Amino acid sequence: MAHVFIDASSAILLFKSDIFAPLLNAWQLIMAPEVFREITKTGYPGAAYFKTLGEPPPDSEAPIIFREPGPADHPLFAQKSFLAMDKGEKETIQIFFNSNGFKKTGAFVLVDDGRAARFCKAQQFPFINALLVPKLFWYSGFMNQQQYLKKTAQLCELGRYSKTIMEMAGQFSRKELTYFI
Repeated sequence: MAHVFIDASSAILLFKSDIFAPLLNAWQLIMAPEVFREITKTGYPGAAYFKTLGEPPPDSEAPIIFREPGPADHPLFAQKSFLAMDKGEKETIQIFFNSNGFKKTGAFVLVDDGRAARFCKAQQFPFINALLVPKLFWYSGFMNQQQYLKKTAQLCELGRYSKTIMEMAGQFSRKELTYFI
């Protein structure tokens, strides 16, 4: 099962589009403490639901692995583009890097923050945004094509995706997304 390092924006968008629960069955989510604090703030969409995920029943495994960001002494974390990100995105990228480094293990970052996405792209970290989750689920057989199209349209309405990002997401082929499937 792929380890997916998720930020708050992605978690909230996927919750609002009813895709977060299926996500827990498809991938092992890893979340930074700051991200969990952000998504469980009173008044945020899904806050009560997310709180239940942080407190699993005693006889079951936690659906999300919570991990501290770890060392921040790598030169990567001193870059201006990294320092400009919000704390949740920084922690998400730190735990990805500190637990994965540059190894090609199937792990990736799920992030819907533009600065974090640009950083991941510049560092060649594998990443996607929430808009690609329905397509990956369709390609993987978790969703049919009609569900994929409906959920993608819903995410386009909920998220703040540029026209370019929406067009790019629509054009990715199964082959181009193989790493994430």
